[in-house]
Amino acid sequence: MAHRIVRSPEKFNEIRHLLTPEKNAQGLWFFGEQLAQNDIDRIFLSQLIEVTLLNKNQTCLYGYLSEVKKSNTALYTSTVDAFLEAEDTAWLGSHIALGSNYDDSLFAKCLSALDKGWISPQQFSSLRYGRSIDNVPKGRLLTLFQKLDSFQTEESLCLLIELLDSIALDESSPVDSDFVFRVVSRSVPGDEGRDVMRGYHWKSVAQKLVKWDEKHVLPLLDVLFTKMGEIYRLSYDSDVEPLANELVQANPSGAWEVI
Repeated sequence: MAHRIVRSPEKFNEIRHLLTPEKNAQGLWFFGEQLAQNDIDRIFLSQLIEVTLLNKNQTCLYGYLSEVKKSNTALYTSTVDAFLEAEDTAWLGSHIALGSNYDDSLFAKCLSALDKGWISPQQFSSLRYGRSIDNVPKGRLLTLFQKLDSFQTEESLCLLIELLDSIALDESSPVDSDFVFRVVSRSVPGDEGRDVMRGYHWKSVAQKLVKWDEKHVLPLLDVLFTKMGEIYRLSYDSDVEPLANELVQANPSGAWEVI
């Protein structure tokens, strides 16, 4: 189909409705890629952008731009950069930039868009997949983590925990152990309907923290006992209770003082 559309550009309008299905169709990515491979003069780029912004489905454009990037990096970068310069298109630019191979200038623009409130913190969740976070410099991660921490929202806190669980927590980390302790202490899972994976990531980060820096064993145990006193269910929670036991075992004599 991509070959036919390129040979007869006027037919593009006939398939516009197919480019924005109600559900995300992976085939659209490959169609966009094929379209770009045949569209040497990039005559369909502006039309794809128009359709994408109208219907909020970026799959086809993403495939198209992935192919553009191979042959014309400057055009790709300038296109995504332009998206990130405007509030109404920043969501699209961040989705493409954060879902592609790391580009420092575009990542910085995503951080700026986040700071302005143009995009949701959840846009950065793609860093959890395929070890993408490993490609981000420590300085950029530090800025991102500090921003997520400063928002003081449930969404940003959950994402921060997940991202912290995606990196090594030791002397090579972009943040120090005190920062991680504060985040773990603030995010003890306490809601009845809490997400199971959130508890899993929280416990994992807490375990990494005390392995990294033992000074946090007793303070964290104190936090857990306090929370258990406030919410009885936590005393038998599948993540909180086992962690509390591990902390007691790590420093039995000190634990008695906390109790």
